Amino acid sequence: KEKELTEALKEFSNIAEIKEKYNINESEINNLGYSLLRSKKTDEAIEIFKLNSELFPNSANVFDSLGESYRINGNTELAIENYKKSVKLDPNSESAKKALSELMSK
Repeated sequence: KEKELTEALKEFSNIAEIKEKYNINESEINNLGYSLLRSKKTDEAIEIFKLNSELFPNSANVFDSLGESYRINGNTELAIENYKKSVKLDPNSESAKKALSELMSK
């Protein structure tokens, strides 16, 4: 199953080169990631959020979501890294600032 996901993500990553040609929607990809999180498929969710961050590198929201998935997965270091990216892109992001503060105080 993991191999299938990896292959699908490789295939989908090729779309990044021509995302302008296709109507790739940041929020739909994020919704897929959260659907996977709700289904306790954290590793798969992380891969989807990582892909979304590659497709939309200027979106604070995608890094917030990636940070959240790493936090749920217990990877504090990567959670902090991605929440920092989110705050850098959107200094007004209360959710990212709050999560970052909580993680940094541990």
